[in-house]
Amino acid sequence: MAIDEDTRATIVRLSRAEGWPVGTIARHLGVHHGTVTRALRASGQERRPRAKLIDPFVDFVRERLEKAPDLPASTLWRQVVDLGYRGGEDHFRHGLRALGLRPARRPEPSMRLSFLPAEQAQVAKSCDT
Repeated sequence: MAIDEDTRATIVRLSRAEGWPVGTIARHLGVHHGTVTRALRASGQERRPRAKLIDPFVDFVRERLEKAPDLPASTLWRQVVDLGYRGGEDHFRHGLRALGLRPARRPEPSMRLSFLPAEQAQVAKSCDT
C-alpha cells in the first residue's frame, strides 16, 4: 500500500520523537505494520533491538563460562538471580542459546532398531531362583 508524504512524516515523528513501537503506530494510523516498517526503513531509521533481561549479566556469564565451560545452566541461573536477574530458568537458558554463549546440544546419532514379527523374543528374568 502506498502512503502519502504526510502519513510517512507522521510515522517517522511518532517513532523518533514519541518512541512508539511499530504495532502501535500501525493501529493508530490504520495501516499495516509492514507499511510502517517500510516507511521507517526508507527514512533511514531501523528498528532498535529490544533490551533483554539477560543483557546486564552477559559479561558475568561469559567470565564464568571461561573459567568453567561445563558449568550447568541451572547453576549459572541461580548465580545471576542472586545478582538481580528477574527472569525464569527456562528464559535464561534460551537467552544463553540466543546469544551464542551456550549452543544447543546436538543429539548423538543413533540407529533405530526394528524387527519383523517373531524375529526377536523378549524373556523376563524371574527373581525366584
